[in-house]
Amino acid sequence: MMIAWIGAIGPLVGAPSSAEQLITLYRGDELLAEVVGVDQGIMILQHPIFGEMRIPFSDIESVASIQTPPEVTPPDTQSPNEAVATSDTADKRSTPIPVPIVDGAGRSDVAGMPSVIEPAAPPPPALSAPWTGSVGAAVTASDTTTSTYNLRLSGSLRRTAPTSRTDFSVSYYLNSADGIVTDNDLLARGLQNWFSEDSRWEVFAQSTYQYDQFESWAHRLSPYGGLGYRLIDEDDLALTLKAGGGMTWEQDAGLIRPQTLFEVTTSWTIDDRQSLQAYSSIAPDVDDSSNFLATLQCDWKIKLGEESPLALSIGVRNTYDSTPSPGATHNDFKAWAGVVLSF
Repeated sequence: MMIAWIGAIGPLVGAPSSAEQLITLYRGDELLAEVVGVDQGIMILQHPIFGEMRIPFSDIESVASIQTPPEVTPPDTQSPNEAVATSDTADKRSTPIPVPIVDGAGRSDVAGMPSVIEPAAPPPPALSAPWTGSVGAAVTASDTTTSTYNLRLSGSLRRTAPTSRTDFSVSYYLNSADGIVTDNDLLARGLQNWFSEDSRWEVFAQSTYQYDQFESWAHRLSPYGGLGYRLIDEDDLALTLKAGGGMTWEQDAGLIRPQTLFEVTTSWTIDDRQSLQAYSSIAPDVDDSSNFLATLQCDWKIKLGEESPLALSIGVRNTYDSTPSPGATHNDFKAWAGVVLSF
């Protein structure tokens, strides 16, 4: 607004001096001022009223030198062969010249006025979104009438970009009693979300892989895709509803079960040290809704210090299978308390 006002009155301030140039801005405003130098892509002007002014080259369309009209010799002293300057000659006050170009340090090859303007430098390329993650461990052991050992290892990775988010987590359980393995179970979960900053809707693709030594299927893979809606989307609290479809493939059982999926996920930053993440899902078979898989997981973390990368992790996970393997139970319940290192 200031440049526009100056540009409107600048050319009206008296007759230009021989040191002044006519600066035309892209918006159409004009300034009569002396160019005294350039500095890092900035043209430095000396205005007769407003003093020193600094204008970026990117705002300047052209700079023109001022031509002082030729003096008119009075009739009584004019030579008969000399012609009086016409009004057309007097009106030619300027000749456009290119706007200056400078090197990276803001200097020009020609003192005072360079020859062509340097294009505005492109913005630096956006850095790729960084990955964050964690690794954790929980170990319990007892040796009384029976010797029991329980181990849980976990890891996670996350990458958040302006329009997408990638999550991957894995957990492994190994339990034994008197030297006999009673649980050998691995669960991996991957999730990819695509979203817009202007909408609460998102598209997701996710998959869960599970290995269990003591289940008849041994390996189970469940990929899904669909739409999600961020019901709550605050900096410290998020709640997303999801709906979609996919299938569950059980290797050794030789089954492929087409399924629908309904899921709720939440993330709550309780304070600077505490956070809670949880999700609950149900995936009924398309041809028989009484057959379904349901999963509930909740993980609470509290940092061991405000700036510490270590945190205490306490959580539970339960997978309910309405049609379990022969000899297996409906529920596969896990609980843990361990230490997590974030990076």
